[in-house]
Amino acid sequence: MTGPRWHYAPTPIAVPGALLDAFEQLKAEAVLVGGSAVQVWVGQRDGIFATGDLDFITHLAVSDLARAGIRVAEPLGRHVVVDGVPIEFPTGPLAVGDYVFAPGEATTEVPTMEGRPFLCLRPEASLLDRLAWVAGDQLEVAYAQAVGVAACQYRQLEWDEAWLDTVATKANLGKLWGHLKGDLASGAPGLSGLNRAMKIGWG
Repeated sequence: MTGPRWHYAPTPIAVPGALLDAFEQLKAEAVLVGGSAVQVWVGQRDGIFATGDLDFITHLAVSDLARAGIRVAEPLGRHVVVDGVPIEFPTGPLAVGDYVFAPGEATTEVPTMEGRPFLCLRPEASLLDRLAWVAGDQLEVAYAQAVGVAACQYRQLEWDEAWLDTVATKANLGKLWGHLKGDLASGAPGLSGLNRAMKIGWG
């Protein structure tokens, strides 16, 4: 019997089983986002791809996890530690820039290290999430992460560049996405590309 076929080419990531059990028990459609989603698509966890926690967009509050048997420490906030792993629930909705994703539009199932499925931003959406960070905070590391996601995933059959073109425009990230595509086409995105990207901003 064969296991599930994962879309794209994800790298399994450690997610506490107790947290996934809680999501299931509480009927929460939690989606991994941020730097931890980048790790799934790039397969690296050091240097510019290092992140200190797992970020999930969900309707749950940290306090809700207590109903599923997870010990929640006071004071309550957006952070909790589950089986030694820091977890954060950033404020939703699931969106990039001003564009709010429709249900199921921007997610795909990926595996934990134990092979359990959970929802993650699909790589195209993860790339746009990083570009929104570039546009907002002008951080070179965010652009480098976006390039990393694209370089690792754009050859996969599921990669949808037409979707990226459309959503980047709707999210006012069209110029940054066009710039990144040019960097990829050059075969050597580097510091000059980063510096130009920092000046593009929204649009």
